[in-house]
Amino acid sequence: MASSEEHKSKNKTYQAAYDYYKYIFDWRHLIDRHQRDLFWFDTTKLKTYKGLIIHLFSFKDGFYPFENGSIIKKPLRDIGFGGGDKRAYANHLTEERNIQLADNLYKLLKTMDSRL
Repeated sequence: MASSEEHKSKNKTYQAAYDYYKYIFDWRHLIDRHQRDLFWFDTTKLKTYKGLIIHLFSFKDGFYPFENGSIIKKPLRDIGFGGGDKRAYANHLTEERNIQLADNLYKLLKTMDSRL
């Protein structure tokens, strides 16, 4: 909301965003809706899916206890910090870290399914 509040007098899009966050947006409703959507997805879609499933979360507080699939508990946000690498920033990976993550996920998938 900070950006929309700062720029609300500049154009209608910012004004609309400001009005939305000031008068309509409800954080608790967003979280509840998110949980309901993930529950539905897990119990109706993933339950019948025959392939391999890996769940990766961006943040610690974004965790959902899926019943179907394997969960990586370390959030991508923690993986994305490049340990002083100026090309890395929160929740984004450098090219090298992307390759490392993909390789590790592939190895995990191979241990879950010998056909790979």
